Amino acid sequence: MVARLAEECGELSAEVQLWEGAVNKVQKFGKPDPEHTAKEVMDVIRVALQVCSYYGLEEHLENCIREGLAFAVREGSITEEEIRVRRSQLTHP
Repeated sequence: MVARLAEECGELSAEVQLWEGAVNKVQKFGKPDPEHTAKEVMDVIRVALQVCSYYGLEEHLENCIREGLAFAVREGSITEEEIRVRRSQLTHP
């Protein structure tokens, strides 16, 4: 499981290097593709969620997410309204 997570993180790392303009990567692979990068982010999230599920950490993860969102609101990175809108979009696509 950790090997899969490391593999997905490595693939995301390669994508980030394209966005950061790593000359050798851009020359070899071209400009970054937003859709492909988003897929790589999703792959990392998916495997990380599998780790949580395997170890029964879902409730702990939910609490961490709530705390992280509350911190982001306090810091002004996101508003309560933006959180409500995003939740609504997820439950009513």
